[in-house]
Amino acid sequence: MQILALVLRQNSMTEGLDIKLSVAEVFIKHLFGAFLIRQLYFNSKFQFKLNTKVMLVMTFFLNTLLVFRYMDLAAKNSKWWATFVLMDIVLYYSIFLQMFIEWRSWPMKLLAWRQDLVFE
Repeated sequence: MQILALVLRQNSMTEGLDIKLSVAEVFIKHLFGAFLIRQLYFNSKFQFKLNTKVMLVMTFFLNTLLVFRYMDLAAKNSKWWATFVLMDIVLYYSIFLQMFIEWRSWPMKLLAWRQDLVFE
């Protein structure tokens, strides 16, 4: 989507608007998100190591900065790219909420699994 945004950036309604920086920010955020998903969900243990915490904080910070980038894009009448950035912001905040719920409920899940193993 970021490549498509760079290719189609010459829109008649957004002449003079440079979206390269916001495209780069969204792309970097997606790379951080891929790393986090790999570390948290495709690992044998659901644990937060130091590098995972750093990436999570950086991704959250970048997502929060994109809110200001969205407001700037919306003020400059960038309808299609600003909409994509807003959807991406909402998506990542929902992913952060899901990760928080998983982190808070992980000890209960482990206890339930251990109890199931004991009864088998």
